[in-house]
Amino acid sequence: ELCAAALVEQDEAWLPPADVERLLAAAGIRTPRSVVAATRADAMRAAATLTPPLAAKLVSPVLLHKTDVGGVALDLWTPDDVGAAWDRIAAAVAAAGRPDAFAGVHVQELLPPGVEILAGVEADAVFGRVLAVGVGGALAELVRDVAFRVCPVTDLDVEELLDRGRLRRLLAGVRGRPPADVPAVREAVLRLAQLADAVPAIVELELSPLVALPPGEGAYAVDARVRVSRSGLPAPPPPPAQTAWRMSASSSAVIRSSGCGAPKW
Repeated sequence: ELCAAALVEQDEAWLPPADVERLLAAAGIRTPRSVVAATRADAMRAAATLTPPLAAKLVSPVLLHKTDVGGVALDLWTPDDVGAAWDRIAAAVAAAGRPDAFAGVHVQELLPPGVEILAGVEADAVFGRVLAVGVGGALAELVRDVAFRVCPVTDLDVEELLDRGRLRRLLAGVRGRPPADVPAVREAVLRLAQLADAVPAIVELELSPLVALPPGEGAYAVDARVRVSRSGLPAPPPPPAQTAWRMSASSSAVIRSSGCGAPKW
C-alpha cells in the first residue's frame, strides 16, 4: 500500500523516510528510534521524546545524498541543539541553491559504534533483482568491496556474501573492536532480499549503512532509501548487433558482452 500510494501521480518515486521505516518494520528490519519533523518546533519536540545523542538528517524528495549538501548533524544532546541543527541544514540547502528541496528533518537516536555494512537490492533488466552486500560507511567508496547474488537468495547465499575478505575481518572484530552480531546481520540481509522479491514495485532498496552491534545486540538500518516504479523491472536492453569476423586458424580472441549495465554498487 505504501508503494502504491507513492505512485498515484507519478510513474517512479523515492519513498519518504517515514514510509521507508514503516516498510522496513513490516519486513522485520530494525531501525533506530526516530521522528520525522516537518517544522522546527516539531523537531525540537521530537528531541525531547528521544534518547540522546541524536542525529538530524535532511528530508528531501530530490536531494538524496544528504552529506553532500551539509544535510546531516550529529551528536545533538538537547532540543536546542536540534533546533540549531535545523537552522544549519536549512541554510545549507538554501546555499546549495535548492531551498525548495527542504522538507524537514529526520531526528534519530544515534547507535553506539558498530560494523557498517552496505546492503541493497536493485532491479536489473537482464538478471532481475540483484542483492549486493559489502563494506559500508565511510569505507564504502574507498574499498569498493561488494559482492552480488541474483535473487531469490537463500541463507547460504547470504552467509557466503558475509564470509569474504575485508567484510569477514570487520565482522570478526579488528584492532581491539568487538565482533559483530553476525546472525542479526544475516537475518537483516535475508529479510531485505525477501522484501524486494515480495514487492514488485521496489526497483531499488539500499541500507547504507546497516550497523552491526556486538553479539546479541542486533543490527540496525541507520539510513535507507527505497525507489519504487509502476513498471517494476526495467525493460531489457536491445540485443547487441551481430558482427562476423574472419580469422586465421592460429588467431585467438576474447569477446566480452557490453549489452547491459551492471548494478551501480
